[in-house]
Amino acid sequence: MTTAAAPAEPHAAAARSARQACTVSEYQYLEFVAVDRPLTPAQQAEVRSLSTRARITATSFTNVYHWSGFRGDPLSLVRRYYDAHLYLTNWGSRHLFLRVPASALDEDAAAVVGETDLARVIVAGEHRILSVIVDSVTSSELAEELIDSFNDDLGEDDAPGGGGWLGQILPARALLLEGDQRLLYLVWLLSVQAGHMDDDDVEPPVPAGLGDLPGCLVAFAHFFGLSEDLMDVAAQASPDLGAQPSTAALRAYVADLPAQTKDDVVVRLLAGQGGAARAELLRGFRGAAAAAAAAAAAGGAPDNAGQRRTAGELLGAEAAVQLERQRAEQAARERQRAEREERLAAQTRARREALASQGEGAWQRVEALIAQTKPEAYDEAVAVLADLQVIAVANGTSAEFARRVAQLRDDHARKPSLVSRLVGAGLVPR
Repeated sequence: MTTAAAPAEPHAAAARSARQACTVSEYQYLEFVAVDRPLTPAQQAEVRSLSTRARITATSFTNVYHWSGFRGDPLSLVRRYYDAHLYLTNWGSRHLFLRVPASALDEDAAAVVGETDLARVIVAGEHRILSVIVDSVTSSELAEELIDSFNDDLGEDDAPGGGGWLGQILPARALLLEGDQRLLYLVWLLSVQAGHMDDDDVEPPVPAGLGDLPGCLVAFAHFFGLSEDLMDVAAQASPDLGAQPSTAALRAYVADLPAQTKDDVVVRLLAGQGGAARAELLRGFRGAAAAAAAAAAAGGAPDNAGQRRTAGELLGAEAAVQLERQRAEQAARERQRAEREERLAAQTRARREALASQGEGAWQRVEALIAQTKPEAYDEAVAVLADLQVIAVANGTSAEFARRVAQLRDDHARKPSLVSRLVGAGLVPR
């Protein structure tokens, strides 16, 4: 089991770091949620002593800080009372704690996450806490987007900006309780992206369904800025999740369970713990199914680590995908530019053909525009003359065109604005 001690005040440490890097006002949003067991009135009173402004109920704690920070220790509160905690700031810090029973994050599951400065599994008595902490000023743009994404729909009495993210991510905890390890793999992938893994570190077993993530895991990935390209590359080795287990498969699994286990499940159902019992049974079923599938895929060997990719290979594949997309985007831009230039050329040809068909009428149009003595009319007159010059070159009548433009300049020599335009367009010499 991977164990680790966390800073006593991670939020305060992050805030101090941000004060050194940011000149704007601080924004810190934090939220706690109790899922398995609501807080008693006494416990709520204890939590209230940590904040006079927070919104506190039997199942939640939310607050926003601008010029101060939370006085309590988030990890301690999760150890004792809450099943989930989220922290978000405008300078880029994002924290997530998910507490689950120890059986849901055993040694094998914890090994998927590993232990880095970004992610770890913390022992907390009969529970385990999945900790994901990103403190990065360079992520401030994403953090601002995460904060603002909920503000448009919030009124004065609604949850403060940043609220809603834990609600979106929280269903991932239920999936973890049922044995779905996609969250754990995404956490490992996040460590790879952040540079906390060596290039030769081998990926954990790739869970099924990585290419078809539910909304809660999509929200997790977006909250922490996990690269979609990196996820797509990782998902290439992920089998389809497949249909829900059939009744026959579930019956076969239950039939092999010890009688004592079945009795325990019935007792827990009667005691109102049906949800937890269901999650544990599903976790066991999925674990057995995954082990069987892995053994079959590896030709009977229980571990197909030889087929897994390294962190460096995943990052290299991501870079290749990004390079290919950049090339495709560049090619698309070049096609669009060529098409745009062709359209403009066609429009120019059509305009000049129409002008050539007007004969002397084109020169009369120029005189009429000049007679308006307005800057925009002068611009249009010069544009017509520029087209007439091109037509004259094509027809071999450049000398006649030059004579007429020179005469035009002499006739309107007292119009300096017009003359400067004729000179600027190269129609007459200075």
